[in-house]
Amino acid sequence: MIDREAAAYWIPHLWGMTVVWVAHLAVIASEAKQSIAPLAEAWIASSLSLLAMTWKLTPRLSSVTLCEERGHAARLEP
Repeated sequence: MIDREAAAYWIPHLWGMTVVWVAHLAVIASEAKQSIAPLAEAWIASSLSLLAMTWKLTPRLSSVTLCEERGHAARLEP
């Protein structure tokens, strides 16, 4: 059975003919979001810097450049 302290977090809901105990975690969830936010911001910042480095290092080839490298005549259509 559920003790009194734990019962404060559980709310009974009627689901068909069965009573289902559902945890009420709104307070815990909001605290978790607040603790994760700085970690997420740091991860996004590091990802953006890696993306910026990738952008600088990755060669950009256009279809015209690829055609020239393969020995095809470059065609520009209007």
